[in-house]
Amino acid sequence: MREILEMFSLEGKTAVITGGAGILGFAIARGLGKAGAKIALCDIVNADEVTQELKSEGIKAEGYYLDVMDIKKIKICRDEIMKDFGKVDILLNAAGGNTKEATTSEELKFFDLPLTTLEKVVG
Repeated sequence: MREILEMFSLEGKTAVITGGAGILGFAIARGLGKAGAKIALCDIVNADEVTQELKSEGIKAEGYYLDVMDIKKIKICRDEIMKDFGKVDILLNAAGGNTKEATTSEELKFFDLPLTTLEKVVG
């Protein structure tokens, strides 16, 4: 495994991950961090716990509050990340959400979902 990580090394790179405190965002952050990237973990929920977990694994990581639906918060977060890391090499969006009513199943295909529920998900 170490040889693969060395082959795809991200040493010296900075990755910004929105939705980083979520299950998918955190898994991606861990993978990029294990490959050597410094991680800026952004989320609307408190990212401190998962940021500490990354740090305990030897990954350089910082957590930031970010509401991706608020342009002012995005600019504030960007400025903080640039101050802390100096650059951004990788930007990954794992932020998102869903409602039970907008979830597909065997019986309910995507194109059969009510438009009102889709509007709630995609804003």
